[in-house]
Amino acid sequence: MSLSLRYRAALVAGLVLWTASACGGSGGDASPTGDASGGSSSSVSASADGSASGTGAASATGSPELPVGLSTEEQEAALGGLAAYANYLKVGDNVFQGGGRDPEPLRAVAVGTALTSAQTEAANLAQLNARLVGSIVAKRIKVTSVNLKTDPAKSIVPEVVISSCEDSSGVQVVDANGKDITDSSAAQFFPSTVWARFYPKNADHAEGWLIARAENSVAGSC
Repeated sequence: MSLSLRYRAALVAGLVLWTASACGGSGGDASPTGDASGGSSSSVSASADGSASGTGAASATGSPELPVGLSTEEQEAALGGLAAYANYLKVGDNVFQGGGRDPEPLRAVAVGTALTSAQTEAANLAQLNARLVGSIVAKRIKVTSVNLKTDPAKSIVPEVVISSCEDSSGVQVVDANGKDITDSSAAQFFPSTVWARFYPKNADHAEGWLIARAENSVAGSC
């Protein structure tokens, strides 16, 4: 999986970034052992409109689209996954607006490759002694699948897959003096897919929905 392009594209040209290899589906990286701490599930009301509150919170436009014919349990799972996505965007914005110097909050909203990618982005930003200004806006949010299957032996947990278009046109990179160092040629619109998974409580995190995987591509608009 590539690093989250929505943040990478905003960085000044010349910053060396790595690319992680693609990850699998529900299995493989499903176990969050040692990858997250303090995670918690968000309220359904927070996910219903795809928004999140707080300083530097990412925003969303429009109402998320859910698949037709979901059972009550599947609807609840879909809303839980949407809440996790909203929190993932909000916390990511807050961490990067702080210059990536305190990446610990990321562990409450992400796990696996989604967490390691975000942590690397934070470290890159801190190395630049820079910070982001502005927030990601998630558009055209759609739950594409809901799978409630659980198989502890195979590290399979309930999963909600969400697609969106992440608009970073309002995001800038500024240096320690507040000077805009954004790469003006960088892409700004990113069709995205995230995998939200529901993990049981263990020593590393509370029970709840976390973003386990995130992928982005590039588009001309959202």
